[in-house]
Amino acid sequence: SNMEYLLKQCCMKVSDLESLLNVSAGYISRTMGADSKKRISIDIVWMIAELFRVNVDDLLNRDLTAPNKDLKTVVDFVSKI
Repeated sequence: SNMEYLLKQCCMKVSDLESLLNVSAGYISRTMGADSKKRISIDIVWMIAELFRVNVDDLLNRDLTAPNKDLKTVVDFVSKI
């Protein structure tokens, strides 16, 4: 879901990402499904994280659609003003 979110934020399609990363057509899309048996290589994960300017750990383990602690603190502060 993080990949779908990042692609949507940048108005990109999976095929656009595959072209940017110079990987074969379908390489990333075959790995995106939750029930997919295929896994993406760590090199490509690093490239994706760099491209979208996110931490690799966040990309793999955190729901990027949910506000993080820092954002929540700012929202709480602004709502008190």
